[in-house]
Amino acid sequence: MFEMFSSDAREIVIAAERHAQSLGEDVRPEHLLLGVLERTNSIAVRTLVGAGVDLDAVRRELSPLGRADSDVDTRRPFTAEARKTLELSLREALDAGDQHINAEHVLLALMREPAGAAAQALTRHGGDLNRIRIAVRSGNPSFALDIATTMRSQLDRLEREVTRLAEIVDRLVSPTDPE
Repeated sequence: MFEMFSSDAREIVIAAERHAQSLGEDVRPEHLLLGVLERTNSIAVRTLVGAGVDLDAVRRELSPLGRADSDVDTRRPFTAEARKTLELSLREALDAGDQHINAEHVLLALMREPAGAAAQALTRHGGDLNRIRIAVRSGNPSFALDIATTMRSQLDRLEREVTRLAEIVDRLVSPTDPE
């Protein structure tokens, strides 16, 4: 599977190992997210920024000891959850018809587990996972976020209109006082 990883995705894995090492931990999905956040020119990170995610807050939450020292031995075992995330990133790439796993595939895989620490950190710091997913899959962060925002606005307007119509119907069909 590792041969499917682009150079960016390989750097994400290496960075995840560095972060785990600096914290004295095995590699977990949240370390992979920290690796994704280091790929500042990726569609994944541009989408997160466009979605209003506070990346610095996510970094502080997931890596309280700061950035890992690059000279540290980075060989760390991966937890079952981290291995699953990497497998899901392959599935995301294949589903998209892509030849290689990129940062955005890793991000999409991380968001498949909304109760996971990585997805929860994104949500706590301004991210709407559905909007981010749409934007990443479109490959155009700002365009997809605009579409998602427009759709949400239209749904909110429709919900208000349905509520208003339901109130009118209730008034029309309510029995009047017989007295």
